[in-house]
Amino acid sequence: MAKWSMAAERGFSLIETLVAFGLLAGVVLGLVHSFAFATRANALARSAAFTSILAAAQIDRIRSLTWTFDAAGTRMTDTTTDLTVSPERAGGVGLTPSPVDALSRNAAGYCDFLDAAGRSLGGGSHPPADAAYVRRWRITPLLENPLDALVVEVRVVRTGDPAGSDRAAAGEGRMVSVRFRKAWR
Repeated sequence: MAKWSMAAERGFSLIETLVAFGLLAGVVLGLVHSFAFATRANALARSAAFTSILAAAQIDRIRSLTWTFDAAGTRMTDTTTDLTVSPERAGGVGLTPSPVDALSRNAAGYCDFLDAAGRSLGGGSHPPADAAYVRRWRITPLLENPLDALVVEVRVVRTGDPAGSDRAAAGEGRMVSVRFRKAWR
C-alpha cells in the first residue's frame, strides 16, 4: 500500500490560482476591447465607403449635364436641371454656381436627402423623417478659367451630423472634380 504524504498531494495554492485567474481575465478583457474596437472601425469604414459611393454618384450626375460649345462656338451650359430629385427634371439650378457655404448648409438646389439605401427623397432645407443622409454639392468657377472650367465638390454626411459643420464628420464621403468645357464635334 502506498503512503500518502503532503508532498505527494501538492496542488495549486490559492495565490497561484488567483494569479492565473487574473491573467486569464486580463486576456479576455483585452480580446473584448479589441473586438469592440474592430467592430466600430468596421462600421465606420462601411459608412465611409457608402457615403463615398453616394458622393461619386452625384459627381457623375453633375458631370453629365451639358457644359460644352456648340458647332458655332457658343458656350452651352445646363442651368435648369434639378439634381435634387431622381430622375432629374427641369426646374433646378443645373451648373449655376452655388453659394460659398453650400457644403455646410442645406442650400436650395444644391442639397438632397437620401434614405438608408441611398434612394433620393428630394431636396429642401429640412430633411424628411426617413432621411438617413444629406448630400450637398458646390459648383464653383475655376479662377484660372472661370468661363470654361468648374470645380465640383460633393459632401455626404449622416443626418445626425451637425448641419453647419465644416469639419470632417466620421464616415462622411467627399469627392472633388474639375470640369472643363469641351468643344462640340
